[in-house]
Amino acid sequence: MEKERGRHYLRDVISQVNKTHPHLGEALALAMICSKAGRLLLIVSPRGCGKSRITSFIGEHHPKAILLDRLSTANLKRMEKEFNNFEGVVIVDDLSKTQTRYTRI
Repeated sequence: MEKERGRHYLRDVISQVNKTHPHLGEALALAMICSKAGRLLLIVSPRGCGKSRITSFIGEHHPKAILLDRLSTANLKRMEKEFNNFEGVVIVDDLSKTQTRYTRI
């Protein structure tokens, strides 16, 4: 695919993603930018809107990604050594699963 003059490649990513997942391309592009820049991104939306698809894509395509299904302080303590000087991206798929009675046990 030949790049148009002055057109950023993220426009192509957004277009391609929107073909299979309508209206998800912009969110994915933002997630890509945030992960590259080492910034926090919190995506909040109702179920079925593509949050897990975005986190899966970033987890699969970022060279240093850790994908967690749930997060607890106990889990963070166990991963302390792994996170020291960590320069990747940590993806938590569902924050609603954090700090529940079961994750604390």
